[in-house]
Amino acid sequence: MPPKICVFTGPMFAGKTTKIIDCWLATDLPKFAFKFSSDIRYESDNQERQIVSHNETKLPAISISKCAEITNYIPVNEPQIVIFIDEGQFLIDIYQWIFEYAPTNITKIFISGLDYDIFGNKFSNEFSNLIDAADECHTLTAKCYKCKESAAFTQFIDNNSLSKIDGNILIGGSEQYQPACHNHFTPIQK
Repeated sequence: MPPKICVFTGPMFAGKTTKIIDCWLATDLPKFAFKFSSDIRYESDNQERQIVSHNETKLPAISISKCAEITNYIPVNEPQIVIFIDEGQFLIDIYQWIFEYAPTNITKIFISGLDYDIFGNKFSNEFSNLIDAADECHTLTAKCYKCKESAAFTQFIDNNSLSKIDGNILIGGSEQYQPACHNHFTPIQK
């Protein structure tokens, strides 16, 4: 039986990572946190990997490039384990791993991730399928960078970095992205 799944999704700056950290702090069971290996925002070379919110709240984490790596960190002698995954939209095997390969002693998974990319499309089929299958899905919003209304999209604002986008991935912060409402979101044309 797959673990219970709780997803926090929405645009950048909506508080998804903060929700993951809050859930971590409220969990008393054995727990592990994981983050996408290419996301090194807010980190320096000499520090351990961390999940870091935009307001700089930190949580120690294990760096992974795909979910299959998580299995290596889960102790078999613990009957109940909770895991936390930040930036789940980047993990290309997230849905398949959870529903086919996740160790059975993982009882709950908290995941944050973007639902839409800067082109206005679902970020990935794997993550979109996970959102649809989640036991709980919390779609968060931010305030639009232009009008301060509710923002459901992430607007790419750094035209100088457009050539650096690999598919739909360019990890960055407020210098590249801002939350945008439906009226102020302009999908990027590449």
